[in-house]
Amino acid sequence: MKIELINPAPKLLNKFGQYSPPYGLAYIGTLLMERGIEVKIIDEQIGAVPEYKCDYAMITGTTSTITRAYSISKTYLDKGIQTIIGGVHATSIINTRFKEELNGASTSVIFGPLENIIDQLIQDMNSSNLQKYYVGSFVDELKSPEPIWDVNNDKYFTYPVQSSVGCPFNCSFCAVNKTYGEFKIKNIDLTLSEIQKASKTIIFLDDNLYGNPSYSKKHT
Repeated sequence: MKIELINPAPKLLNKFGQYSPPYGLAYIGTLLMERGIEVKIIDEQIGAVPEYKCDYAMITGTTSTITRAYSISKTYLDKGIQTIIGGVHATSIINTRFKEELNGASTSVIFGPLENIIDQLIQDMNSSNLQKYYVGSFVDELKSPEPIWDVNNDKYFTYPVQSSVGCPFNCSFCAVNKTYGEFKIKNIDLTLSEIQKASKTIIFLDDNLYGNPSYSKKHT
């Protein structure tokens, strides 16, 4: 089975995001490859174009890119390829309004993290029986993705590293805790391994790099 993982580009490219590989998609890609699935990452932010040469397409979407995600998904569907949409936008507004907003733009939608539902998802893919909605739950242990993006691509100016997710605060206006759950710190050996793989300037993707001050001071 082959799956294309697509990172849509917003109408106005953000230079901060434009030059950083899609860490989240790389993590999903790693989970899929560990289960014997062929994966291709397509990052529109550096000019990559969807190939439509796959069994399924999984498309991430933030609020700024969700309209483009819908458009990409519909193109895949028109070519007979089933699609799954997920990401921050879907996870942060898991309600009837989003389901209405989707309006048939994809075969399935994933709300929340993928780790606890990925085996069910793959089983449904293999049986050509995708569910309309999948709801993931938060995990306690953080893992690291393999750098399956093109590390030598000159359009990527930075190398992403993540040592924690979430935030110890729960501000009502912020989507972080809705997306990642409680503040969690990655095993320091995994973080160091990510840093050692870096071939360019490192950018930390932590939502709150100093969410645990004593930990941050100890390992700085």
